[in-house]
Amino acid sequence: QPAKLRIWLSTDHYQMGKMVCYDLANIFSKKIDISKEIHTQELTIKQDSFLNSDEYLNFKKYKNETRELQLSLKNLQQGKINIRDQFFDESRIQKYLLLNPEFYQPYYLAGQWYQARGQQNVAGDLYQMALKKELPREVDRQLILQALEETNL
Repeated sequence: QPAKLRIWLSTDHYQMGKMVCYDLANIFSKKIDISKEIHTQELTIKQDSFLNSDEYLNFKKYKNETRELQLSLKNLQQGKINIRDQFFDESRIQKYLLLNPEFYQPYYLAGQWYQARGQQNVAGDLYQMALKKELPREVDRQLILQALEETNL
């Protein structure tokens, strides 16, 4: 509300948290006590209800599992043995795919996981599935095609 000199700033997570209101007239018209809150509490807008949904929980799980899988793949590619590698098995990979089934990345990473274990056919199938998803950039498509080529399928 520019005319009233009010602005709202979003908070975590992913700009879907509560929207905190700052009354610029109050902030700039008097001495600010930095030991107290300077936002206008009664004008705060509640966080998006999506943050309480199963879909958001799956998204958070997906993000965590992606980090874990990428670390596991890095360790495998560098020839390191790490206890985290033992936690990824076919069951965990299948559950990971279900967390974000419409996105290409889980299929690509799962394909890398199978390929690193010498299961070229399974990896190739997953790369094919990744190619059927909407890809955000051409470089992603090229990366998947290169990985598919390496499976010799």
